Amino acid sequence: MKQRQTVSRQGVRTRFFVFLTLTVLLFAAVLFSHLLCPYDPNAQNTAIALQPPSAAHLFGTDRFGRDLFSRVLVGTKTSLLTALFLVAVTAALGTITGMVSGYRGGVLDTLLMRLSDLCLAFPGLLFAMAIAAMLGGGLKNAALALLLTGWPKYARLARSQTLALKDAPFLDACALAGASTARLLFSHILPNIAPTLLVTAALDIGTTMMELAGLSFLGLGAAPPTAELGSMMSDGRSMLQTSPWVILAPGLAIFIVVSCFNLLGDALRDVLDPRSTSRRFGKDLAP
Repeated sequence: MKQRQTVSRQGVRTRFFVFLTLTVLLFAAVLFSHLLCPYDPNAQNTAIALQPPSAAHLFGTDRFGRDLFSRVLVGTKTSLLTALFLVAVTAALGTITGMVSGYRGGVLDTLLMRLSDLCLAFPGLLFAMAIAAMLGGGLKNAALALLLTGWPKYARLARSQTLALKDAPFLDACALAGASTARLLFSHILPNIAPTLLVTAALDIGTTMMELAGLSFLGLGAAPPTAELGSMMSDGRSMLQTSPWVILAPGLAIFIVVSCFNLLGDALRDVLDPRSTSRRFGKDLAP
């Protein structure tokens, strides 16, 4: 039994490092996309408009004669970096709000949780669409809309975890030793709830990227000529039957990036929570 348990845990760690390596390579390629682009992503040449994939243009060209491979690289960078920044800010804001709410309790907890209930009362993407439309569209406004609709999830999660630890004996001992509230929250509670929040954030990257692409597809995100995957798909939707590569190329990029981060998040969950591995491989592997 111990041998099977060791093998399964080694397999989980191996799977995690494989997906981590793939994600790092993908991120490096996106980060240095300006060096990998064979053409200027915004250079127009109507003489070669809507050419199918070839050796000269790996993903073909769009209706303005722009190289799709170059635009997909730059568009992936725009979408991914925006999603990463948005998830980081959303997770930080929601986590701090949830920890303070759960630890302090009282009126502050009631006010913050009712505010989060208000945000969660509407479908997330629909609420983000309404906010982005009121703000006038644009990539920054789309990101702000997703931030305003995304923090309650982390706040609720951090609050529940904080409530579970609030009355723990080690926190009472730290308080008796003179630790401040800030020290208790960020030096003792946060490290204990960080694994759950980290897994949630990793899985949320792909979702956020798709939501950004969805807002851009509807005209509420990145504006032309900015290369962004959602807006590229929107520009090519009318040519799906005549020139399918125009919409399939950015769609494939979204699929690859979202799959990588979802698989990484799933593997990270198994690494940080051995009980999930036990449930997956059987009760006899539980520690």
